[in-house]
Amino acid sequence: MYNLLFRSAPCLAFLFLSGCVQTSAVRLDESKNYAPSSHVMILESPPIDAYEVIAQLETRGTQGQSIPALLEDMRKQARDLGADAIIPVEHTSEQTPVGVIYNPWLEGYQTYGGVRIPIVRGYAIILESSKSSRAASYKRKRDTGFGTTVNAAPFALSGYGFGIWGGKQRFRFFGSYHAHDVPAVFYRDGFIDGRVESALTAGLDYFFIRDLQGLYMGTSLGHSSSSFGHEDELNRGEFRSLIWFMDMGYLFRITPNIHFDVRLSLGGRVAGETRVDLGRRVLVPDTAVPGGFVGLGINL
Repeated sequence: MYNLLFRSAPCLAFLFLSGCVQTSAVRLDESKNYAPSSHVMILESPPIDAYEVIAQLETRGTQGQSIPALLEDMRKQARDLGADAIIPVEHTSEQTPVGVIYNPWLEGYQTYGGVRIPIVRGYAIILESSKSSRAASYKRKRDTGFGTTVNAAPFALSGYGFGIWGGKQRFRFFGSYHAHDVPAVFYRDGFIDGRVESALTAGLDYFFIRDLQGLYMGTSLGHSSSSFGHEDELNRGEFRSLIWFMDMGYLFRITPNIHFDVRLSLGGRVAGETRVDLGRRVLVPDTAVPGGFVGLGINL
């Protein structure tokens, strides 16, 4: 049923990750905290005014990504640290290792990696004239959060979806619900009019770079009830599935309270009907199941 979409999922995952930039920061003195700054300069050399280096920064892009895109992400991280400026000190690149993996859906071996990614390293600095006021206005961030998200993907398939989540530091628990039509292109052998009547999913995510934002990976368990028809039959058939997913996603904070969340999932059925009779026809549900989530949400 979903063979075409599932076979294309590795390509979708590559395209999804190709736009990601990641900045990591190491603060030199964890006892010093500053409120976020309103703007951050990009300097080619140290300023004349007295300053202090507050963090070392490293920004990694993807193949073919421009240096300005990396600097903008580095600037954003420095702003969160309360810096007045960043001083890039090194532009370099790194070759990713080449690997080979067997793809059972394409029935062959595929290579991955073997590309050069750009890297920018630098320092985040704060001017001595800013330190006292920014330290006084610093408010410790909550290490917990929760929110709700509207899933836009099902709306394109005459359905609806939403999610809720709660997290602490780099871990997030989430739950989602959706219902939608299944495009006819994903059916075969005359089966038509497929619909996911209801699907409930719960899982756990881990964020790599920043607390509850940026790139994350996770796992989830979903239960769905689906129905379908056949062009030569009057009745509809139904089946249920219990699916274990491996998830990959990226959460981007548009504002402190609004976020955009994209998730790709690849799963396998671990329970449910193995064959469904529909008159003279028999449907064998696919064991491999794709999933996705495109959400606009609110952080509470």
